[in-house]
Amino acid sequence: MTTISETNITKHIKIISFDFDGCLFNSFYRDKLYKLLKNRKMANPSKIELKNPFFEANKILFTGIAKELENQNYDEIFYLIGSNRQSFGIDEFAARNVLMPDGGILKLESCFPYLEEIRDYLKIGKIDKFLLADLFNNRPSGKSFDEACNYLKNPSLPRPNDTCVFDPLKFTLLYAQIHKIACEKPGAKITYDFYDDTPEILNELKSMFTQYPHLLPKNVTLQMHQYKDLQIIDKPPIQGTGIIDHNYAKTVKKIALACGGESLTSGQTFPSMDTINKILIGGLVGALIPGAAEELSRCCRKAKNINL
Repeated sequence: MTTISETNITKHIKIISFDFDGCLFNSFYRDKLYKLLKNRKMANPSKIELKNPFFEANKILFTGIAKELENQNYDEIFYLIGSNRQSFGIDEFAARNVLMPDGGILKLESCFPYLEEIRDYLKIGKIDKFLLADLFNNRPSGKSFDEACNYLKNPSLPRPNDTCVFDPLKFTLLYAQIHKIACEKPGAKITYDFYDDTPEILNELKSMFTQYPHLLPKNVTLQMHQYKDLQIIDKPPIQGTGIIDHNYAKTVKKIALACGGESLTSGQTFPSMDTINKILIGGLVGALIPGAAEELSRCCRKAKNINL
């Protein structure tokens, strides 16, 4: 007799988590969008007109992903926000005006609606709306995402007022996303792909998870990719050796609380690097791995001038 767990273990789940600023929202995209708006003098461009520069600029990346998804025949595919735009306030702050080379101004957009656009473009998979704002505000998964998207469509709605701890190295982001999916798919083989443009982030995450692979569940393979200036560099995969953290939300909160983590809202500026360091350092001591505080401190000291 075949049990549910035996059936699930045959499944292969693909998770793709995308950074935006500097990664998908790269200079090639900004240039294409700026030229489009400038040449046509469009005050209110349509949804289609806005997304064309995005997919034109990232065509090589999405073509490669589409080919891999087709060839590997995954049982389920999910897309997540891998940017530190993990709340409406941080997303709004990051969607700032950018000074272009000719002196003009380009207003960047929210990253949230683009997750669904990516799914539609690839014509396969589902979006996972989970944000750290859900975790830190004790909300159901996806509520903060839906509130932000609804407000963007209709600003007459109540303004989202969620908060979220800002982690520049994205350790807590990856930890939460990976263990959330692992909790939901405990018997499946999970490949988690993370795309980011910043080498400091990728190198330090690689250092952490390589040195402490039991931070990853044993059914998860972490595959990180640097996507910068339209070039893709695949990092060596890291196989998890640990157990699923069913209390991942509490673990992430402990990391923040142990370090005096601060929240960001639309009315606040980003904390200093010293404050950011305190958000991470010490939170993992004892509870997860010996020596984690020292390792996180080293990582934080090297993480400078990084994107969201």
